[in-house]
Amino acid sequence: MRRTVTMTAHWSLFLLAAILLAGNTPGIAGWLYVAACMAMLVPAVTLGLMNRPTPQLKGALRLAHPWLHRALYGLLAWSGAATLMLLIGGPDWDARLSWNLTIALGAAHGLFHLWRHAVLSDGALRLMTPRVVHPYL
Repeated sequence: MRRTVTMTAHWSLFLLAAILLAGNTPGIAGWLYVAACMAMLVPAVTLGLMNRPTPQLKGALRLAHPWLHRALYGLLAWSGAATLMLLIGGPDWDARLSWNLTIALGAAHGLFHLWRHAVLSDGALRLMTPRVVHPYL
């Protein structure tokens, strides 16, 4: 159940940020985006902010791993708050910038998982993709 919620929130954040950037007003996509941010943040904060790096990850990347995860969660908190402020008419935070950053850092996060899967052979893509695509990985 936890894996399903995490994967759904991961993929939803990227898709909803793209939808929000394409549209003029956030509407229902904005509320879904805030919900996806909360679906990622609440378990992370209550159960612990970071997962452990894979044993194959060595050196500077291993040391940077927890800090990069904290930065991603910080971006989600800011992006979700900026979107919520836009939706409720609160202070004018730059939600478009937060959506752009979410897409950019989400893509970098995905490329990192591709690198881990291809170079370290640690099965990172199996953790981040639905089980239906596992036979093709």
